[in-house]
Amino acid sequence: MSLPQVLGPYQLIARLAVGGQAEVWFAVRTGPGGFRRKCALKILRAPNSLDSAERKSFMAEARLMANFDHPNLISITDLGDISEHEVLYSVMPYISGLTLSAMINTYRPGPTHATWIMIKVLNALDYAHKLRDERGRSLKISHRDISPENILVGFDGQVKLIDFGIALSAFNPRNTRLHAIKGKLEYLSPEQANSQPLDHRSDIYSAGLLFYTLLTQYNPLSGDPLTALDRARAPKFLPPTDFVVLPNELVAVLESMIAIDRNHRADDAGNVARELLDIVHRTNPKYDDFTFQDWVVRKFQTEIEAENAFLSTPVKGTKVIK
Repeated sequence: MSLPQVLGPYQLIARLAVGGQAEVWFAVRTGPGGFRRKCALKILRAPNSLDSAERKSFMAEARLMANFDHPNLISITDLGDISEHEVLYSVMPYISGLTLSAMINTYRPGPTHATWIMIKVLNALDYAHKLRDERGRSLKISHRDISPENILVGFDGQVKLIDFGIALSAFNPRNTRLHAIKGKLEYLSPEQANSQPLDHRSDIYSAGLLFYTLLTQYNPLSGDPLTALDRARAPKFLPPTDFVVLPNELVAVLESMIAIDRNHRADDAGNVARELLDIVHRTNPKYDDFTFQDWVVRKFQTEIEAENAFLSTPVKGTKVIK
């Protein structure tokens, strides 16, 4: 069944991304008196939208993200089920920007910019890991998929951790089959790769591995996919200073994040973020959000102009864009 151009009050404009189960579309929310608001729709279509397990997982993600109220996370603002079109969709704000994956394909951030991005990711994880429901019970969130594809860098300097589609939480405590490994192979924690029970420390490891990769431009888990699990189960890290000059205190924090034994690993994302912030301010006292935004605007002016042109061009019907 083809996707209609309108889902409830949302006019679909352009398909932005296609994943394993869902699509993400740029859309406009219309209303009385000429009301219009840009948004992004994550859409589950048939046959996935008819599969009970997929529907349950999709709704669990929406219920979880509806609780978010943090500058480094995106909240779900609406959930719709259009049975006649076999479509289930969730709605979130549209952020003008690039995924970190797309960004580093064009220009890799230096150590200070990379550290700033990681501080924001860790702040998001700290909020998620400590989030409680209205009765004060921990939601026990583990993202499980920290990777460059799931970090959005806005052209206004905002950094957002996105996609809780495979997250473990009180809403979806066992959303995977026994011994099934979820997450991207290049960023798996050892406990993920070994199908062990997970907690929030797995996210800190994956964030540390991403940080290591941003700083060194080398990921020790990259390579032949057939042997990727073996590398993830027993990773071997070269000292980051073999690749780049870094302050000793920064190396110490990084190593605490990627400790193989989770009992020896940093276990509080907020504390790690504060340690990194102290290091940035000792080495670059005037560095702040405006400094980072200025770097983004200067380095990605071409992408910003293309985005502005896309948003300002009237569109008839729907289209697919890169």
